[in-house]
Amino acid sequence: MGTEPKALLSPDVPPAGLADPGIFPLRLVILVPGQGLEVLALAQWIAASVSPCQPDVLLLSVAQNWDEEPCPRLHLSDLIALTRKLPIRVESELIVGQQWTNAVCEVWQPGDLVVCHAGQTISMPGGTRYPLSVALSNRLGEPVLILDGLYREPLHCPRSYVMEVAGWGVALAIIATFGALQIWITQHVMGWASQILLILSVLAEIGLIWIWNQTW
Repeated sequence: MGTEPKALLSPDVPPAGLADPGIFPLRLVILVPGQGLEVLALAQWIAASVSPCQPDVLLLSVAQNWDEEPCPRLHLSDLIALTRKLPIRVESELIVGQQWTNAVCEVWQPGDLVVCHAGQTISMPGGTRYPLSVALSNRLGEPVLILDGLYREPLHCPRSYVMEVAGWGVALAIIATFGALQIWITQHVMGWASQILLILSVLAEIGLIWIWNQTW
């Protein structure tokens, strides 16, 4: 992809830290965002940064809910496939329903070094964004290694109250329209034709609601 990642120096992480087995951490916990990550470039960085005498790698990703789960799982699967020939153990874990800080604290062990991406942020009260690397370093009381050049955070576009009401209004309008159609069918169409039309209308209703849910 032509991306050249840079390891930013965070407090107490020396530049030679990834090359000196004597000071290398027990394990790298590398954060894997579900979107905006250059997966191949990250795999290349891992391959260039480790040697047989150095520690295991845990690839950690999170999803806010099960609807968001496929993207981070795919990234983890791709990274495992791309690093399977390395002379170290590379494992992955996906945590659903947790924020990044809580997920990292759940898997972190003393001696681990967390590898975060520049540009990763978390939401704060009032809608402001705060660097994830700083939040993790404060929470763990340990330095965090920051990779620059592999990640671009997706734009956050929260819906306004008016948009939420409008979205639900369209969905309810679809349900009401098809409900009226189905009542008309039961009253004016007889026999097997009525059953076929009802089934088709229900399928069309479900399809339209699904399409609206995906595009809204």
